[in-house]
Amino acid sequence: MDAELLKQALLLTAIGMGMTFAAIGALVLGMFLLGGIKPRKPAEVADEEPATPVAEAAATPDTADAAPPQDAAPPQDARYLAAVAAVAVARAQSVREDRRTSGVVVDQWRSHVRSRHLTQRDY
Repeated sequence: MDAELLKQALLLTAIGMGMTFAAIGALVLGMFLLGGIKPRKPAEVADEEPATPVAEAAATPDTADAAPPQDAAPPQDARYLAAVAAVAVARAQSVREDRRTSGVVVDQWRSHVRSRHLTQRDY
């Protein structure tokens, strides 16, 4: 009787596993079929203008090899940029860093349990 019960259990297990893998296979097949319905468009060459002057300079080979001007910013602009950088650094250094807390309220019970654990470990 035990052998018959074991055969029946193995048969049910095999049928169940077969149905499971058949369902997974059907899903994968459905994904492939749905992916093949709408063919992908070939990539077209973009005829758009570059968005920035840097991209424009990089796109044209004759200006990409040109050296940048030696005096890019007048002295007044250089002083202004230096002042802006100094203010930014000063503000960044003056920001007080708050200590992050875990948000867990340590009540008397947690404190007691923690101290017991520490004393049991001889810390």
